[in-house]
Amino acid sequence: MSIKEQQHPKISVVIPCYNYGEFLPEAIDSVFAQTFQDFEVIIVDDGSTDSLTQEVLSQIDHPKIRVIRQEHQGAPVARNRAIQEAQGEFIVPLDADDTIAPSYLEKCCSAIAQFPKVGFVYTQRVHFGEESMTVGREYDFDRLLIENYINTNALYRKSDWEKVGGYREDLSCFQDWEFWINFGKHGIFGKLIPEPLYFYRRHPASISAVVSPKHWKEAYRAIMNLHDDLYTFDKIFDINIARQEIINDCHMGEIPMLHGRLHETYQLHAELVNKLVTTEQQLQHLYRSRGWKIISFLHRLRLRLPFINKL
Repeated sequence: MSIKEQQHPKISVVIPCYNYGEFLPEAIDSVFAQTFQDFEVIIVDDGSTDSLTQEVLSQIDHPKIRVIRQEHQGAPVARNRAIQEAQGEFIVPLDADDTIAPSYLEKCCSAIAQFPKVGFVYTQRVHFGEESMTVGREYDFDRLLIENYINTNALYRKSDWEKVGGYREDLSCFQDWEFWINFGKHGIFGKLIPEPLYFYRRHPASISAVVSPKHWKEAYRAIMNLHDDLYTFDKIFDINIARQEIINDCHMGEIPMLHGRLHETYQLHAELVNKLVTTEQQLQHLYRSRGWKIISFLHRLRLRLPFINKL
């Protein structure tokens, strides 16, 4: 291994930032408080317009931090840009308004080394601010198809990000959800570290707080269309059972939101069922038609009397 390769950090923490200057220092401090210090921090200023964010970014001067500026294009573009520039073997995305516990990087590195078949690791998530709860679910790919329970900041290999083509930049929201589904589609599966090491700030400007039911439904429909080979006919009939299991398992504060979203999901799958039923009815009508019976009779006759083909 060359000297240059040895100087590369083990982990690249990538932070997209758009007008989050009031929260950014806290996110950065949580990274520098880590027990594992072999990291770099890449911040992408996604065209911030407020003076506070510009002031905070202008004051950053540290050998472990790189600041990249671009026109406002959205979080997935900023995240992809940061990862393109990353030199670490592993990637940890961190939103500018969130933080991680001091042992986060150390325990994620240890877990992914302990389980070589695991493609990424994530921890329990603590909600704070306008909402207080702790959530975390063991990895289940089938369940992931209908519920996004994996944290945005899971640790994964940069080579796997390259393998799946990064985060989709043409989705209106939930690009991270599609990213984890795409991981599973490529045989890259995850594992939960059952400790509350990721702190997710809930405030009025949070993406998950401002996504409308219409946008959620459009995004989910887009994900289904992108991965129609995963949303198969068989899974349609499991959706209601899974929907009820999620409602039974979730915290009381999550029930109204999840129930609404899962109801939309069920409606989307119902649309697929209706399309399949309509197609089946059309086929049955065709099979009962006089024209089809004549064609079927001639076909059977040709099979029984091969010499007819020579006439």
